Amino acid sequence: MDCNHKMDSQITFMKKPDTMIKNEHFKYHYSEDFEQFRIHLAEDRNFYYWFTPLCRIDTINAVDKTIGTPAIKKLEDGVGGTIFEINFKSTVWREKKAYVIFCKDRVEYFVKVRGKAVIDRVYYFTGIVDEQLFGSVPGFDTFIPGCTNFLTKKELFTNEFFSISANNDTTHWGHSLCSGPFMYMFSRHETGTKIWGGLVVEKDCNCFDSFDFNHKPPEMERESESILNTQSFSINYSGHLNVDGEWISPSLFIGFSRDKLSAIADYCSLLEKKKAISKADSGKVKYPWHRKPIFCGWHEQTALGRQKMNAGNLSKEQLERGSFIMDECTQANHEKWVDVLLKNKIPFGTLIIDAKWQKELARFDADERKWPDMRGFIDACHERGIKVLLWMQAWAMEGLDETFCITKDGKAVAQDPTSPACRKILEDGVEHMLSSAPGGLNADGIKIDGTDGIPCGRGVKNYGGIYGFELQRLYIEIIYKKAIAVKKDALISLYIANPYFRDVCNIIRLGDLYTVYGRPVDTLRERAEVVKIAMKGKPVDTDGNFRFSIDDDYLMELDEQLAIGIPCIYQAENLYQHRSFVKPVFRKFTQHDYAAVRNIFMKYLKSEGLYNKDYNL
Repeated sequence: MDCNHKMDSQITFMKKPDTMIKNEHFKYHYSEDFEQFRIHLAEDRNFYYWFTPLCRIDTINAVDKTIGTPAIKKLEDGVGGTIFEINFKSTVWREKKAYVIFCKDRVEYFVKVRGKAVIDRVYYFTGIVDEQLFGSVPGFDTFIPGCTNFLTKKELFTNEFFSISANNDTTHWGHSLCSGPFMYMFSRHETGTKIWGGLVVEKDCNCFDSFDFNHKPPEMERESESILNTQSFSINYSGHLNVDGEWISPSLFIGFSRDKLSAIADYCSLLEKKKAISKADSGKVKYPWHRKPIFCGWHEQTALGRQKMNAGNLSKEQLERGSFIMDECTQANHEKWVDVLLKNKIPFGTLIIDAKWQKELARFDADERKWPDMRGFIDACHERGIKVLLWMQAWAMEGLDETFCITKDGKAVAQDPTSPACRKILEDGVEHMLSSAPGGLNADGIKIDGTDGIPCGRGVKNYGGIYGFELQRLYIEIIYKKAIAVKKDALISLYIANPYFRDVCNIIRLGDLYTVYGRPVDTLRERAEVVKIAMKGKPVDTDGNFRFSIDDDYLMELDEQLAIGIPCIYQAENLYQHRSFVKPVFRKFTQHDYAAVRNIFMKYLKSEGLYNKDYNL
């Protein structure tokens, strides 16, 4: 796959260019004194981003440094834009040039190098010249990542670090949705408009681990004012990108939008225009059952397991094993929960059997000690009008030979979907879960969990040499394609907000609603806002939010679900409300609770045109 950027029009040299260019969104000039491009928002001169045209393409063996002052030429692209070509003398690359393209409504920047090396990290708008580190300068108060986090930290100060990573970067207690749009928005509180910087990567070329803002290179440690940071973007390839000849980096675009959500929408539209992602779904769901209310047993398992632990009813082995919550994933429990919900006339349409129904996580045979007849249970659910999803743990290697696994520093750490043997196990497992043939479990879809457990970083090796977001996509794509081949209406559920994954799933759940607040409503809304734009057209599973509320009136959370997407409960009888530093509360559902859930589910079904008077009753 040729991942090189191609310029849209032919470049011709200009003899004597203007020094200032203006348009309706921004104005800019090049400061020869400070050797910076200086972008100012048209409506507010105090909202700006002054960036150096410097860059670094570091390799695993060497830091890319510039010798002497780069030569800058101003060019014209023939269609009204203006291009600057920056020529560097690099300590690493035989040839190195950067291009800054000022278009009507945005700015584009990319780098072209020639040589032979293994790339570690690519930096935009920072560099080292004659051993001195240079960066860029903010004229904004905060920046806003396109990726949500468990701390619900919507804005960060200008010197802070953030990583939109394929795995679960823990800087802000982890991504609350598995990655997100590759973009950052800059905000000045007196101004409504946002400046944003977003990465455009050609399909099949997302082989990096993360897209970062304010990554702190080692050279900053020597700077007395390192707290200021370099205000630079960077892509971490972790030594997994081999260059032999010419290589052109992904483009970094700077755009201008009226607010956070329109910035995400504008960025996604740009990705579609550049054919970097698939077009959004129309929003018309082909299979109506994909939008029916959901019950998942995970928080029932949590409540039962915690009750037994607090009562001292667990053995030392159970406590040490730490699986006492998964031990509650049994056929007997699920039969009881389904019966309780239907007895109380709760019109749910989809049941999720969560962790851990399997004997081994990387294989898909039911644990017969807990599920003596899983196929019989699923068929019985179908007779009652209930579809069934089975949970699976992404990247799990329990039950696999280590030769089928990804290694890190020589140690097996995860299953390897690039291995033909491992891929066959995965595909055969999907078929076993979904097939209606004798011996199959006849489930209707899969809840893929733990996708951010992907191994990343230096020292990671796999059979096929595919890494980062491309490896993550390959894993999900294998499951998705096999699932819809086995059952055309199979439902594949992900918790993700990265538009590159639009076409390998058909429902998005909002994930575990851990939150700094007493109620998860803010967390729920923030994630839903991003998902509805980045994963446009996909049904939104609101996930179970009772467990994360410590409000006395936890039923208020149902109203939020109804306003956002598909209502979902994780309880049939037992509610366990808990967070750190607060006394845990165990509750039993009352007739009032069942009535509230029933009313919300009915209201939703009617609003979606899914209501049937005999529905599940």
